Parts: sequence; C-alpha cells; structure tokens
Amino acid sequence: MNSGRRASKRRSLRGLLLAPLAGLLACAAVSAPQTDPALDWDAPWVQVHVDHVLPSGIDTFEGARRQWLMRLRADGGSRADGRPLFFSGDSPDGRMYLTFYPFAAWSDLDRRTQAKQRVEARLGAGALADYDGGDAALVPPHHSEIWMRLADGDLVPAAGPRSLVDARFLRLEIRTRPLGKDADALDAVWSAIRSAVGGRRACRMFWSLFGRGELVLAWPAVERAAAEAEPLSAELAARLDRVAPPRLVQVVERRDDLSTVTLP
Repeated sequence: MNSGRRASKRRSLRGLLLAPLAGLLACAAVSAPQTDPALDWDAPWVQVHVDHVLPSGIDTFEGARRQWLMRLRADGGSRADGRPLFFSGDSPDGRMYLTFYPFAAWSDLDRRTQAKQRVEARLGAGALADYDGGDAALVPPHHSEIWMRLADGDLVPAAGPRSLVDARFLRLEIRTRPLGKDADALDAVWSAIRSAVGGRRACRMFWSLFGRGELVLAWPAVERAAAEAEPLSAELAARLDRVAPPRLVQVVERRDDLSTVTLP
C-alpha cells in the first residue's frame, strides 16, 4: 500500500481504518425482501460468531449441530439457517468455533434473520429445541463481531485459496489496530510484506470494527502445515509485531460437517 502523500496512491490502511460508515448505516432503513440471501464472499463485511466449549462439551455442541443439519437435508427445503461456514480450532482450554457470514449492507442481516426464522418455523419447535440443547456446552467467551474487509490489504497469490470460503485451514492473527503514527508505519511494513510474499501467500485483512477494534489477518491454506508455518521472514514478522502486536494466533480448520455452505 502506498502512502497518502503520493500523487497516484491507492487508499492507505489508515484511510480504510478511518473510512466513513454513512453508506453502511444508511442501509439499515432498507426493508429486506422475503428471499434467501445470496452469499458473496468478497463482500465488504463479514459477521463472525464465536463459540467456545470445554473438551467435555464438544460432543454435545457438535452433535446438536449435526442433528440439525440432518434434518435440513431430510426436509429438502431452504438451508439458510444463518450459519453457513464453520471453522474450529483447539487449545488446552477447549475448542473455539467461528461462523462466518458475509454481507454488503445492514439489510442483508435483516434477510439473514428472516431466512433463519423461516427455516426454524418450517422444521418446528421440537427440532429447534434439540438444536438449542447444544448451547448447554457453551462457555465464555461467546459473542458476535462484525469485521470490515480492508481489501487494499489483501495479498492475492497466483494460485491456491484466496478467501475464507476457499480455505481448508486459516491462520488467524488477531492484532492490535495501529493508531496515529503507527498507522503510517503499518503501511510501510505491509508494502514490504506484499513485495516479499504477495505472489506466494494469500491473506485477507479485516478490521474488527464492531468487536474489539482489532486488526485481523486471515491466511488461507490448503494444508494444516502451511497454515501453521510462519508466513513471514523473521525480520518482517518482527517489524509487523512492533506496529501491530498479536493478541492471538490460532490455526482453525474448515468444518464442512457443521456448515451449510457445502451441503449437497
């Protein structure tokens, strides 16, 4: 990314982080039609739902989700239940689940809710109660965030997975969002990273605008070993850590057994 002081610049990260929200907020007043949402994984926003369970609760949580999906398959109707793409990752404390839902405007979230309600009404109260029974396994933290995509920060390789929906694994780096002079410093570091790895490794960059306000780097990969490997040289990794210190680095695996986006 080029600095805002250059004549023929692209928008810098700093500009993206300070981008006006008027256009998005204006969409809140638009009524949503009664149709299933179309999922655009290049959309400028993604809703992220975070679940945590202890090791003892994994079977309860995942079992309820799988039973729900079996009912969706057998029913043969809409599968737009609002949780299309699951990833999960393990730690000594248990398992974290991330559900991704891309959208372009607030009205898309209205459509998501309406489609979800139609699915639940069709399957009935008993099926919904069984599904909700999986919540007994949940432990904190349990919350939702909205990430703003910083498309100018994307690294796009010549081949391989490029987005959330393409990946079998994701290396997620949750970092402190740089402010002030560090916003310009991140531009310089990311420009060096783009030159070094931009043609070989994919990365999607987000700002957790409605959440903890952090910078999120999502490195998609086909194999776990590639996701676990540090994508940067020691020198570049150290420079990035100085301007955007990591709070969490977590490798998560795509869970087709829990997702609806891949159901036949």
